[in-house]
Amino acid sequence: MLAPEFFHLPSVISLMDAAQSAAYAPAPEGISVLTADFQASGRGQRGTHWESEACSNLLMALRFAPVWCDAAEQFALSEAVAVAVHEAVTQSVCDADAVCAEDFSLKWPNDLYWRDKKLGGLLLQHRLSGRQVERTIAGLGLNVNQTVFRSDAPNPVSLSTITGHSLCLSSLKHAIVRRVCARLQAVADGDSAALHADYCARLYRREGLHRFRDVARGVDITAALHEVLPTGRLVLALTDGTLRSYYFKEVVWL
Repeated sequence: MLAPEFFHLPSVISLMDAAQSAAYAPAPEGISVLTADFQASGRGQRGTHWESEACSNLLMALRFAPVWCDAAEQFALSEAVAVAVHEAVTQSVCDADAVCAEDFSLKWPNDLYWRDKKLGGLLLQHRLSGRQVERTIAGLGLNVNQTVFRSDAPNPVSLSTITGHSLCLSSLKHAIVRRVCARLQAVADGDSAALHADYCARLYRREGLHRFRDVARGVDITAALHEVLPTGRLVLALTDGTLRSYYFKEVVWL
């Protein structure tokens, strides 16, 4: 099991950038956990800005050295962190607040959703050495106690809005780290298949027909989510039965 070491930075420009410093390099069997009260320039997927009110949300970067992970299987690391966050969040709020766990899902590839609103997002960066993953930094932005969002993000929501009360950031942080360590250990032990099944079972809009934008072809399509391959590729089933597969940024939800 990875041994966590915790660091807290009151204010940073970007936690993802800060986590690259040699000062936060973990031990071979460790994981460095960086948190901040505020970051001036948080990054989301596709280069978007992540809005976060100071001291209200969970801003975290996890740095570890998964040298046991083949570069071709790096999506398992993304799945491990995403599933761990989903588990920690649902177990932290659903029993105590009578919130339905089914309302929480993972939007491919690794956003956390509550119903049709975005609760959090992950950004993973890998450094490869030959065929192995030498270093991974996983950045997490999770809306916890913020209730007013001023950016032009179309659909943000927070745990406080969902439950009607504030939550303890420290408790949630430690719950997430425990589950991330456990899920990464499962990957290290060769149990990626069970993890992949857990990830797929949590997918957003995993049933029914939905609208997508096929970026490569420049067209809108109606399709069902057929599967996500272990490589991370999304496979959609069009209404005529045709299957099309996409890597990240090649297709977007409408």
